[in-house]
Amino acid sequence: MNRHISIFIFLLLIGGKSFSQCNEKTVWDQAWYSCERQPGPGNTDDLTHWILFDFGQVYPLAETHVWNVNKEGELAKGFRQVRVEFSEDSLAWFTLGAFEFEQGTGELGYEGFTGPDFQGSRARYVLLSALSNWGDANCAGLTEVKFNLSDTELPTPVSSELLMGNVILYPNPAAEQITISYSSTRRSTWTVSLYNLLGQKIDSKRYNLNIGNNRLEFPLQALTGGTYWIRVTDPEGIQLYGQRVLVRP
Repeated sequence: MNRHISIFIFLLLIGGKSFSQCNEKTVWDQAWYSCERQPGPGNTDDLTHWILFDFGQVYPLAETHVWNVNKEGELAKGFRQVRVEFSEDSLAWFTLGAFEFEQGTGELGYEGFTGPDFQGSRARYVLLSALSNWGDANCAGLTEVKFNLSDTELPTPVSSELLMGNVILYPNPAAEQITISYSSTRRSTWTVSLYNLLGQKIDSKRYNLNIGNNRLEFPLQALTGGTYWIRVTDPEGIQLYGQRVLVRP
């Protein structure tokens, strides 16, 4: 059974405080809105309409479901291009990506849409910043966001006769490079590939394995901050190891 946190934006109250940008709120079929762009608490200082979710503790997050503004006559105020960021401590922020939110239909049976997938990323805070809306010149809004919890936070190494113990990846989060440390039973080659959260391959490098202890250094300098996936495969293309990597900007 999927676990989830369902947060109705107009009732987003933790400890008596509303964790959204705007102090002035109204209800458009139970919607939140902002009519003044301000800099948010994330990685950028650009002026946006934004909402900050605080779950009270760190959770491993999976996919989301979103309901945009759905009141007839207000559909143009719905979030469109949205930057999604997350943090465990509200100090170090990581960018999940930019996503287009579907416009509300205005229909009574509106069911929303599948939103961004955090793929096990751990977060206490999630920041949604509206880079654009569906046409309104002044205000932007949302109705509801449901955050599903991940059953497994990270992929684990698979069994392989090449390995004499666990694979260790560090540091994580990282900025300039990551190191993959392991011990091999024989000489071989590994391919280390880096993917974004859309499943697109960003970089790939091949390394020679020696018998005994090995350390592979994979550069990250050219990347923008955010969440990526490292995948290690053997010469036959079989995955030996997978890991989420947070890259600091």
